[in-house]
Amino acid sequence: MSTEKTQLKPISIEQLNKWFSRASSKLLSGKRGKFIAALFFLLSILIIAGILYNNRKILLTFNWQLRPIWLLYIAIFFLIDLLVATWVWHLLVTKLANFNNFRRSAKICWSTNLARRIPTPIWYIAGRAVLYEQEGVCKTTTSLLSALELLLFFLSGIAVATVTLPFWIISQETKNQAEQFVLLVILLPVSFIFMHPRLLQKIWRWLRPDAKLQTLTWRDTLSWFFYYITTWILGALILFSVINLLY
Repeated sequence: MSTEKTQLKPISIEQLNKWFSRASSKLLSGKRGKFIAALFFLLSILIIAGILYNNRKILLTFNWQLRPIWLLYIAIFFLIDLLVATWVWHLLVTKLANFNNFRRSAKICWSTNLARRIPTPIWYIAGRAVLYEQEGVCKTTTSLLSALELLLFFLSGIAVATVTLPFWIISQETKNQAEQFVLLVILLPVSFIFMHPRLLQKIWRWLRPDAKLQTLTWRDTLSWFFYYITTWILGALILFSVINLLY
């Protein structure tokens, strides 16, 4: 007897995109869309509440010494940080997705940032992808842009850590693990390799051969890089202000 083997045809990325587009359009339309938005908001609140509850002993026994003036500094630094992060995201979307609408990008960026409180970055990346698709930007492009954003944020963090290394207050135990600091120094020039416009352009065309891409220059990549460095510095100032607010 001859046995016939059933061969399963592989699902292409295009078919997955079409399926995801149909599913997301149904989920995000009308009352279902409002319900899902409210659900994500509630889930974020519950996660934050859970973190506070798990640390309740520390919070209740801490010697609080509130200094309200630092709330003003926190608000200023946070507003600037938010605007810088939104602006550099707008530059990425404009250059690599040909979507030049700062107001709409800011709205999408701010509305999906709430999902960052939910574990794993999948949720806010998926939220961006769905909302940008309504503006005519492919989900794959938005997802790749989010991955590039994370990469630039990581590389700029390495640069900030390496440059500020001489000013760190380091314990003797940490000094004994000198290989960690050597790794930072090695990673700094490697990070600039990934900032090379031709390399980024080749990687992008390889990942999205069907998409139109403007020519990248050092002005583009370095400006993105230094904008993210600015967000790290502003984030440090926010943390410093929070510490001074409470202690």
